[in-house]
Amino acid sequence: MFKLVDRITGLCWPVTVRVPVNGGKVEEQEFTAVFNLLSQDEYEQALQSAKDDAEFISKFMTNWEGLVDDQGKEVKFTVAKLRKACGYPFFRQAIIKAYNEAVQGAAAKN
Repeated sequence: MFKLVDRITGLCWPVTVRVPVNGGKVEEQEFTAVFNLLSQDEYEQALQSAKDDAEFISKFMTNWEGLVDDQGKEVKFTVAKLRKACGYPFFRQAIIKAYNEAVQGAAAKN
């Protein structure tokens, strides 16, 4: 039975970030994003009204788990830290890809 709900909030979803490393390679690093899923109208409005990708992402990403700094210390989620992380294109792309998989009902890849 399908449940039609008004809103899906607090959805934990895996994010795989392909981080560039020496030698022309990438290293896959993972963490969990917490999303509030937007309706199509909300998504389009957020996309049009946001001045940049970081502001757009902050409309649906509310937290993260398992994200650490270069010392291995857990990084607490704030919009300012999200904005800093979004300074890296590979981070932004990974978030948007994970969010789109979640809203499309695509199972996360292990």
